[in-house]
Amino acid sequence: MVVRRFREHVAAHNWFAVGIDLGIVVLGVFLGLQANNWNEARNARAATAAYREQIIENLRANEADIGARLHYYRQVQAHSIAALRTLETPGAAIGTDFLISAYQASQVWQRPLHRSAYDEMLAAGLGGSLGGAETRTSLTGFYAQMPQFNDLALSTTPYRDVIRGVIPYPIQRQMRERCGDITRRLPGGVVSARLPDHCAAEFDRASIARAQGHLGALSGLETDLTRHIADLDQKLGGFGAFQRRARELRLHLESLDRGQSPAVP
Repeated sequence: MVVRRFREHVAAHNWFAVGIDLGIVVLGVFLGLQANNWNEARNARAATAAYREQIIENLRANEADIGARLHYYRQVQAHSIAALRTLETPGAAIGTDFLISAYQASQVWQRPLHRSAYDEMLAAGLGGSLGGAETRTSLTGFYAQMPQFNDLALSTTPYRDVIRGVIPYPIQRQMRERCGDITRRLPGGVVSARLPDHCAAEFDRASIARAQGHLGALSGLETDLTRHIADLDQKLGGFGAFQRRARELRLHLESLDRGQSPAVP
């Protein structure tokens, strides 16, 4: 209809009406573009809010995951120190207690942390829409450090291979069956593990004698175990620091929902 009227006004040389027609067309296009922009902005805000909630849940799951790892490796460290004390004591018996501690000292929890929501937000092109510049910088820094955390979590020392190469298989099998990881599901779907507080394994004399012979012929075990304990110290320190950072970042993102402006971690 607008086009027909426009043609009629041009044919009648009614330039004032032509100008009004053009103005109506331009205004309609402008309003249509503005409505589209407003709708896209609204959708982007909704998507950003949804990703923020998902990132908060990821961070909460990271906190719980790291907390469980800290407990796990404190247990491993206690076994490691107990085994080292036996090795450092002249004439100490290499019996059931030592074999349990020596084996449990070699336990590992090797799994990377979860970060899917942040990666999905970046893939959606919304990385620049979450919070202010300092918030985005803090997020980028946290997730840039996650590969370093995962490298630390996945690392092992020579001690694990050494001790599992000399402890007889029947002992190792019984350790796995009676004293292996106890798993449970944490909030967020993360599966955690812990070692039993008491190991009820009992080894036959022949297996213990074989273990004593293998360990007696082994050189450098005390050195390997000492290095292993130092590595556990590094793990515990690194895990604790990263857990604190995850918590601070989560609290900051939660405060954005409440309209607060706390210091950026």
